[in-house]
Amino acid sequence: MKQHITVEQLFELQDYKLAEVMDEEFQNAVRNLNCNPYMSDTEKDNLIEVLAEQVTIGKMIEILYNHTWQVTIGKMIEILYNHTCDIVIESAGCNWYVDINTGIYKSRELCDALWEAVKEVL
Repeated sequence: MKQHITVEQLFELQDYKLAEVMDEEFQNAVRNLNCNPYMSDTEKDNLIEVLAEQVTIGKMIEILYNHTWQVTIGKMIEILYNHTCDIVIESAGCNWYVDINTGIYKSRELCDALWEAVKEVL
Protein backbone atom coordinates (compact mmCIF):
# COMPACT_ATOMS: atom_id res chain seq x y z
CA MET A 1 0.00 0.00 0.00
CA LYS A 2 1.29 3.41 -1.00
CA GLN A 3 2.12 5.51 2.10
CA HIS A 4 2.78 9.00 0.69
CA ILE A 5 2.19 11.09 -2.43
CA THR A 6 4.63 11.23 -5.32
CA VAL A 7 6.56 14.20 -6.66
CA GLU A 8 4.16 14.35 -9.62
CA GLN A 9 1.20 14.60 -7.26
CA LEU A 10 2.86 17.42 -5.35
CA PHE A 11 3.12 19.33 -8.64
CA GLU A 12 -0.68 19.12 -8.99
CA LEU A 13 -1.10 21.82 -6.36
CA GLN A 14 -1.76 25.29 -7.69
CA ASP A 15 1.20 27.63 -7.28
CA TYR A 16 -0.17 29.47 -4.27
CA LYS A 17 -0.94 26.16 -2.55
CA LEU A 18 2.48 24.82 -3.51
CA ALA A 19 3.96 27.79 -1.65
CA GLU A 20 2.71 26.21 1.58
CA VAL A 21 5.24 23.42 1.20
CA MET A 22 8.11 25.41 -0.29
CA ASP A 23 11.06 26.87 1.51
CA GLU A 24 10.99 30.25 3.24
CA GLU A 25 12.67 32.09 0.35
CA PHE A 26 9.92 31.04 -2.05
CA GLN A 27 7.23 31.95 0.48
CA ASN A 28 8.75 35.41 0.97
CA ALA A 29 8.88 36.01 -2.80
CA VAL A 30 5.21 35.06 -3.17
CA ARG A 31 4.27 37.24 -0.18
CA ASN A 32 6.08 40.23 -1.72
CA LEU A 33 4.26 39.72 -5.02
CA ASN A 34 0.88 39.59 -3.31
CA CYS A 35 1.60 42.88 -1.52
CA ASN A 36 2.24 44.74 -4.78
CA PRO A 37 -0.87 46.91 -5.45
CA TYR A 38 0.29 47.78 -8.99
CA MET A 39 0.11 44.24 -10.39
CA SER A 40 -3.00 42.50 -11.64
CA ASP A 41 -3.90 39.06 -10.31
CA THR A 42 -2.94 37.57 -13.68
CA GLU A 43 0.52 39.18 -13.55
CA LYS A 44 0.97 37.93 -9.99
CA ASP A 45 -0.10 34.42 -10.98
CA ASN A 46 2.34 34.43 -13.91
CA LEU A 47 5.25 35.52 -11.70
CA ILE A 48 4.36 32.96 -9.04
CA GLU A 49 4.38 30.30 -11.77
CA VAL A 50 7.86 31.40 -12.85
CA LEU A 51 9.05 31.26 -9.23
CA ALA A 52 7.57 27.78 -8.79
CA GLU A 53 9.33 26.56 -11.93
CA GLN A 54 12.64 27.66 -10.41
CA VAL A 55 12.24 25.00 -7.73
CA THR A 56 14.19 21.97 -8.91
CA ILE A 57 13.00 18.38 -8.84
CA GLY A 58 15.66 17.77 -6.20
CA LYS A 59 14.01 20.34 -3.97
CA MET A 60 10.64 18.66 -4.50
CA ILE A 61 12.10 15.30 -3.49
CA GLU A 62 13.69 16.93 -0.43
CA ILE A 63 10.32 18.35 0.54
CA LEU A 64 8.66 14.96 0.22
CA TYR A 65 11.22 12.94 2.12
CA ASN A 66 13.07 15.31 4.46
CA HIS A 67 10.76 18.21 5.14
CA THR A 68 8.50 18.22 8.17
CA TRP A 69 5.50 18.58 5.83
CA GLN A 70 5.64 14.99 4.61
CA VAL A 71 2.42 14.12 2.87
CA THR A 72 1.63 10.71 4.33
CA ILE A 73 -1.72 9.00 4.84
CA GLY A 74 -1.76 10.16 8.45
CA LYS A 75 -0.89 13.74 7.53
CA MET A 76 -3.62 13.86 4.87
CA ILE A 77 -6.21 12.56 7.36
CA GLU A 78 -5.04 15.26 9.80
CA ILE A 79 -5.40 17.96 7.11
CA LEU A 80 -8.91 16.76 6.24
CA TYR A 81 -9.89 16.57 9.91
CA ASN A 82 -8.71 20.15 10.45
CA HIS A 83 -10.73 21.39 7.44
CA THR A 84 -13.91 19.35 7.87
CA CYS A 85 -15.54 17.40 10.69
CA ASP A 86 -17.13 14.70 8.55
CA ILE A 87 -14.69 12.16 7.11
CA VAL A 88 -15.69 8.65 6.10
CA ILE A 89 -13.09 6.27 4.68
CA GLU A 90 -14.31 3.00 3.22
CA SER A 91 -12.95 0.15 1.19
CA ALA A 92 -15.16 -1.68 -1.30
CA GLY A 93 -13.76 -4.29 -3.63
CA CYS A 94 -10.47 -3.01 -5.01
CA ASN A 95 -11.25 0.66 -4.36
CA TRP A 96 -11.01 3.13 -1.51
CA TYR A 97 -13.57 5.88 -0.96
CA VAL A 98 -12.98 9.08 1.00
CA ASP A 99 -16.22 10.92 1.72
CA ILE A 100 -15.95 14.50 2.99
CA ASN A 101 -18.27 17.53 2.85
CA THR A 102 -17.12 18.50 -0.67
CA GLY A 103 -17.64 15.09 -2.27
CA ILE A 104 -16.59 11.46 -2.52
CA TYR A 105 -13.13 10.60 -3.86
CA LYS A 106 -12.38 7.12 -5.22
CA SER A 107 -9.10 5.40 -6.07
CA ARG A 108 -7.43 2.01 -6.01
CA GLU A 109 -4.95 3.41 -3.47
CA LEU A 110 -6.10 4.97 -0.19
CA CYS A 111 -3.27 7.49 -0.47
CA ASP A 112 -4.52 8.70 -3.87
CA ALA A 113 -8.16 9.02 -2.75
CA LEU A 114 -7.04 11.03 0.28
CA TRP A 115 -4.82 13.23 -1.92
CA GLU A 116 -7.74 14.11 -4.20
CA ALA A 117 -9.78 15.14 -1.14
CA VAL A 118 -6.89 17.16 0.32
CA LYS A 119 -6.44 19.09 -2.94
CA GLU A 120 -10.08 20.15 -2.69
CA VAL A 121 -9.86 21.48 0.87
CA LEU A 122 -6.49 23.23 0.67
